[in-house]
Amino acid sequence: MTDFLPVLLGSDANVYGMARSFYQQYGVTSAAICKARLVATANSKLVRIAVVEPSLEDDAVFEKTLIEFAKTNPGKTLVLVSCADGYTILLGRHREALRPYYHFACPPVETVLSLDIKDNFYKACEAHGLSYPKTATCTADNYQSVTLPFDFPVIIKASNSMAYWNCTFPHKKKVFLAHDKAEFDAITAAIYGSSYQDDLILQEYIPGDDNCMRSTPIAVWTTRSSCWRWGGRFWRSRPPRASATTPPSSPRRRSTTPRCWNGCAPFWKMCSGKALPTLT
Repeated sequence: MTDFLPVLLGSDANVYGMARSFYQQYGVTSAAICKARLVATANSKLVRIAVVEPSLEDDAVFEKTLIEFAKTNPGKTLVLVSCADGYTILLGRHREALRPYYHFACPPVETVLSLDIKDNFYKACEAHGLSYPKTATCTADNYQSVTLPFDFPVIIKASNSMAYWNCTFPHKKKVFLAHDKAEFDAITAAIYGSSYQDDLILQEYIPGDDNCMRSTPIAVWTTRSSCWRWGGRFWRSRPPRASATTPPSSPRRRSTTPRCWNGCAPFWKMCSGKALPTLT
């Protein structure tokens, strides 16, 4: 089966991994539509950077760019895959306009946001009985006076990953660990001193490296039944350094059977038509 073209949104290591999977399984080279060329895919023969559009996250530009690309490939079966949270939100917003041109799986944007925005994700976990670390939030208005319901150290991360991705400030990290109040104040002040103004997630710190984590990817049919589930244990915390031609690899996982599977069943049914975000 090689009479289709995978169209991948993005150009990072996630895109490389998806393109490699398509090539290994079907022998096809993918096309990528992205905001910029990133090193993970810059020199790969498995994926072609077809369109670079710096304003791709703008709603009108996103829809126009994808439709125009589809029209340049008439008669070709186009399989559209989002490889980043922000693109998944955009795909959820514009899925009706794109359906005549692409094959893809994406629920309504309301469902996407119920999982992608971390505030909403933890509410979904609570509603469906899934365990998660003790969690609180703070805002741009109350971060200086917020009272934590647990002791330090504290994990700090953005609730809105798309907004956080687009902000800049010195020493930016995906996730911060504050060991005391002084570090907490400095980190939150730095974040809210940037363009990011949405909620922050504050969580109790659970000691241990990545070897203590379990990963459970779940794919869900549009009928809301799971088509596959897989679980693994991380056993290598730090992947080797990437080179210009070799993208960074993900931590390796040992196969295991997560105890949370039974509790996941009601949760994944709300996510029909979309691979469930990895539960760790």
